[in-house]
Amino acid sequence: MNFSNPRKKKALRFEKKKRQLIALANLIDLNDQDTQKLESCETTMETVSGCLSSDSDRSLNSASKSTAEEPTSKRHKSMSNSIPIDKNTKTKSPAVPADMTMEEYALLKYELHQRKIFLNRLPRIRVRDDGTKAVLETPVENRIPLFMKDIQHMLAYFLFGPYLKPYNSSPRWCLIEKFNRIGNVSLIVVDGLSMQDYLENADYLPFLNHFSIKVDVISSYSYDGDIVTDISAVSLSDGDRASLIRKFGDTEGVAKNNAKLFNLYKAELSSHAISDEQITPVPDKFPRTFLLLSLWQMVVEGYPVPVKGELSGRFTNYRLTKDVFREVTDHSPMFALDCEMCSTTARENELTRITIVNEKSEVVYESLVKPYNKIVDYLTRYSGITPEMLENVDKRLEDVQEDIIKLLPADAILVGHSLNTDLHALKMMHPYVIDTSVIFNKSGERWRKPKLQALALEFLGLKIQFEASGHDSAEDSISSLKLVQLKLSQNVSFGDAVMDGQQHLTHKEIPTEGNDSNKSNTLATSLFDSLLHDKKPSIVISTAANVPRYQKFVTSDAENENICQFVTATSNKRIMQRSYEAVNESKFTLAHLSVDDEDDKAKFVSRLDSWCSKLWKNLKDNSACVILFCGSASSNLNALCFVETKKPCSSLRKPKLE
Repeated sequence: MNFSNPRKKKALRFEKKKRQLIALANLIDLNDQDTQKLESCETTMETVSGCLSSDSDRSLNSASKSTAEEPTSKRHKSMSNSIPIDKNTKTKSPAVPADMTMEEYALLKYELHQRKIFLNRLPRIRVRDDGTKAVLETPVENRIPLFMKDIQHMLAYFLFGPYLKPYNSSPRWCLIEKFNRIGNVSLIVVDGLSMQDYLENADYLPFLNHFSIKVDVISSYSYDGDIVTDISAVSLSDGDRASLIRKFGDTEGVAKNNAKLFNLYKAELSSHAISDEQITPVPDKFPRTFLLLSLWQMVVEGYPVPVKGELSGRFTNYRLTKDVFREVTDHSPMFALDCEMCSTTARENELTRITIVNEKSEVVYESLVKPYNKIVDYLTRYSGITPEMLENVDKRLEDVQEDIIKLLPADAILVGHSLNTDLHALKMMHPYVIDTSVIFNKSGERWRKPKLQALALEFLGLKIQFEASGHDSAEDSISSLKLVQLKLSQNVSFGDAVMDGQQHLTHKEIPTEGNDSNKSNTLATSLFDSLLHDKKPSIVISTAANVPRYQKFVTSDAENENICQFVTATSNKRIMQRSYEAVNESKFTLAHLSVDDEDDKAKFVSRLDSWCSKLWKNLKDNSACVILFCGSASSNLNALCFVETKKPCSSLRKPKLE
């Protein structure tokens, strides 16, 4: 048997490594040539576009990973449309010679290592799974828009990282890498432009088209909100709010004793006056409204919600549980609901049984329901439904809907485990929901849902869903109710392993027009005061009509220390001109523009694109730029958010080998 010379083996390994390193270096050189072409472009647009972060610069970090991560269509857009290609240009010879000495190999290896370190230090923002559902590339029928609170969460993470409550974790929809290396943050709010305006005028927005992240957002106007409030006011976490209320008695007392807390008012639900019923004492240790899912949570958890805009079209055949709702309070009655379903020829699970119990665990409504579609699988193991049970049943879904509308009070709180599936089976929508699969969590991971069977056994000592005959909807609804009552008798974080540090947004109701006669209070602190606390300068630039709207969210301390500045400009053009200077003077720059419905949108967006391009050019490397088309009060169209971080235009070059 022949044994190879160890020295020969070592030499062969070195040659293999050298070939791999040379191939990587030459590939990087090709990317550098692309960047050089961008930098040599005469037009400002092409030069600026070259600095936009894209998946192509990931190839500078890992050659093999680049082609796998970057879709062909995206690479074609970012490279082919930006770089003028001369078909007559001959392919250049490799920049790194193949006959490399050991010293040259060591030097090249060191330089590539330094390059990798440099690129790894650059801040980046990437879209998570929840975010991919909101990007414009997702078909409209499958798209789930973000909320303005999601945009605020991203801004807060850009500015503070995980150190601002309640945003102690990365945003649910995006991953921000190296947040501590982000320089300045620039936000341009465009009041009066919507996502639809972008889609109709995309040809006039060549610069904004290069932004790698464009996400659909529910406009503040869709729920009668205020874009200034959604940006400026940071809701307290439930834990902090409960602690302050225990100390000062109520939200009014908290706001009165803390100058840096703002008392925000929720919109009235009903346009009809409803007399208050006599309030009865409840033994809750904290307000039951703390457990209500927010509008944001309901969308994330898959609940049917009748918000205005594109999302509303998905639930056109759903009914509200009441024609008129009353403002929910800490004394609103709770009703636990559970449904059982069977599989039908419609290829979905349809309602076959429903049970509703009151707070005394008394069954107040129970009925079997016969679907119109033929049942193909009774799912008896889970539903407990058999063919014999439905043989003489004539009650239909619409009958149950009418019964529920008559049964529930106008301020009823529905309780259940993964109640979204029950409401979809009922084809109904309800604004006040407590979901035990959300408020209880033992895994420490919010996305991992606990089973009702496990929760009942651990917290109540009840054995449910063990029978071979299937689930009992009355038993399940009572168990859900008792779990909520147990939590209310303890504290807001009881049974929740991830309560601390998680985002718990303030509850927002299904919005309808209303008056200001009956409002409930929500406590919030200010994004600008948090910047003041960290000695981070901020500046707001807008018209005389908009500047006071932001000033109310800033304490006098901020203005006295000149850390938060307010600049009034007479026009959108003047606002942007002042912003060009401010972007590198302040940690956070906010420019609020306005456009009227009567204005020529095509002409305006063309100017806007030019303004944004100039602002981007003035931004320092590693800064973040966010542009928000926040919609219009005169329409129900969704908003649109553009996000990008600025990479150095000139990437780290390899020194020429002598």
